[in-house]
Amino acid sequence: MKCLQCNVENEENAKFCSSCGVKIEDNNNRKEIFKDTKVLTNLTRYFLYIFILSSIVNTYFGINEFMIWKNVENGLVFESEAQALVAIYAGYNLYNTYFRLFSFLVLFILVPMWIYRVNKNSKSLGALNMRFSPAWSIVWYFIPIFNLWKPYQAMKELYQTSVNPTSWESVKVTRYLSLWWTFWILSFFVGNNSTRGYNEAQTAHEFLGASFLWILSSLTELLSGVFLLIILNIIYKNQMIYSKRIVE
Repeated sequence: MKCLQCNVENEENAKFCSSCGVKIEDNNNRKEIFKDTKVLTNLTRYFLYIFILSSIVNTYFGINEFMIWKNVENGLVFESEAQALVAIYAGYNLYNTYFRLFSFLVLFILVPMWIYRVNKNSKSLGALNMRFSPAWSIVWYFIPIFNLWKPYQAMKELYQTSVNPTSWESVKVTRYLSLWWTFWILSFFVGNNSTRGYNEAQTAHEFLGASFLWILSSLTELLSGVFLLIILNIIYKNQMIYSKRIVE
């Protein structure tokens, strides 16, 4: 019987590997535990597409509003005209805002479900000594302060165990992970400042600054969605390749 930790062949009735000493589990049992996440991955992927597309549209409207207030500062447009134009663009962007909110709420459910299932799959493929359980990989997102780095570490572990479950600690991490997490964190800070800026804005210059933050907020959300999509695809593909390899 082959040890999934070090790939050494052992005697049929062996309980522990003669090479690494790890308890041997039957490949057939691992096959039953492993679950193909194709449906969940595709569903998450589709809603990420919607979120990314709506973020592009939101960025477009943010740029338009920025240009309007810029023209006010340059004396090309009266402030009353600018407010009317901004109201028109806000009406156009209203439906897109609904799409963004809906897709975000759905992803708020789908992404944790995906993380939970992928974490279980990593263990079923032979990953040992993982620091994050399926549940805690999700819980850390909701604990203040710790949610600034713990979710990243959990996703990093998922990436490593998907590339090589039996020797995951030595796997080098793609830069997509750090980019995803950086833009995800920035989107919250910039988004909060943008909202505060609009609430406190009184002059054209202040509205100009708030609209600039709006653009940055939309771009950081857009980029975090793009990099999350890339990471999701990589992890799913690697797990499926490895699951077929151990079955064979």
